[in-house]
Amino acid sequence: MLTISTRFVTLVLLPVFVSALLLLAGCSGGKTLTPKITKYTGATYGGIIEDTEVDAISSATYPRIGTGVRGEFQLANQTFETGIGWNWLAQEFEYNDPAAGFVGTRTLGYHQLRVPLTWNIPLFKDARGRAPLIFKLGVSGGATLGACIRNSSNLPNYDFTTLDAGLQAGMAVFPFQWNRKKDIGMLIEFYRGTSIFEDAYIDAPDYGNNSMILIGLAIREW
Repeated sequence: MLTISTRFVTLVLLPVFVSALLLLAGCSGGKTLTPKITKYTGATYGGIIEDTEVDAISSATYPRIGTGVRGEFQLANQTFETGIGWNWLAQEFEYNDPAAGFVGTRTLGYHQLRVPLTWNIPLFKDARGRAPLIFKLGVSGGATLGACIRNSSNLPNYDFTTLDAGLQAGMAVFPFQWNRKKDIGMLIEFYRGTSIFEDAYIDAPDYGNNSMILIGLAIREW
């Protein structure tokens, strides 16, 4: 299973990505282009990654909502995208370890602001440069603005971290045009980041990571 540590993201992924952008900026000749703005709203699904091999704990995630805005920009004939998004995630853990005295439910809900930076690969461009299909790959950093954690009974202590970063990938499809200035379509994104949650049953290096899928309606403005 893929393990993403905070040190790896902070010391490797982010510097490499930023250095690549600076290099491309130096090769772009100072050309500035008006960015294309994409607004989206959709359903989020995800939360904390648990250890499925531990019988004493199980979890269920519930769909919530996410929304945000992105802007495209070009450097050295490559397309990049960044912006800001708000995501709401909800999850429920069931503990069943009578020998340790931990039996009950822990309900977790949290809201995050996320700032992604992706390299976009547009496909099937028309004569005006519009691409109906875009693949995205990059990184994302997030901050938890608020978390509501409730226990139904005596459960193990936990640690919750408000900051995380990790890998993000996705695609956007824009099959419809409106008014020659807007494209309407769908956005789907996958994120897996560093650990934000730990307790007695979620403490291995591969678990406690923040992860999410977002599927929504997207409108791209020219």
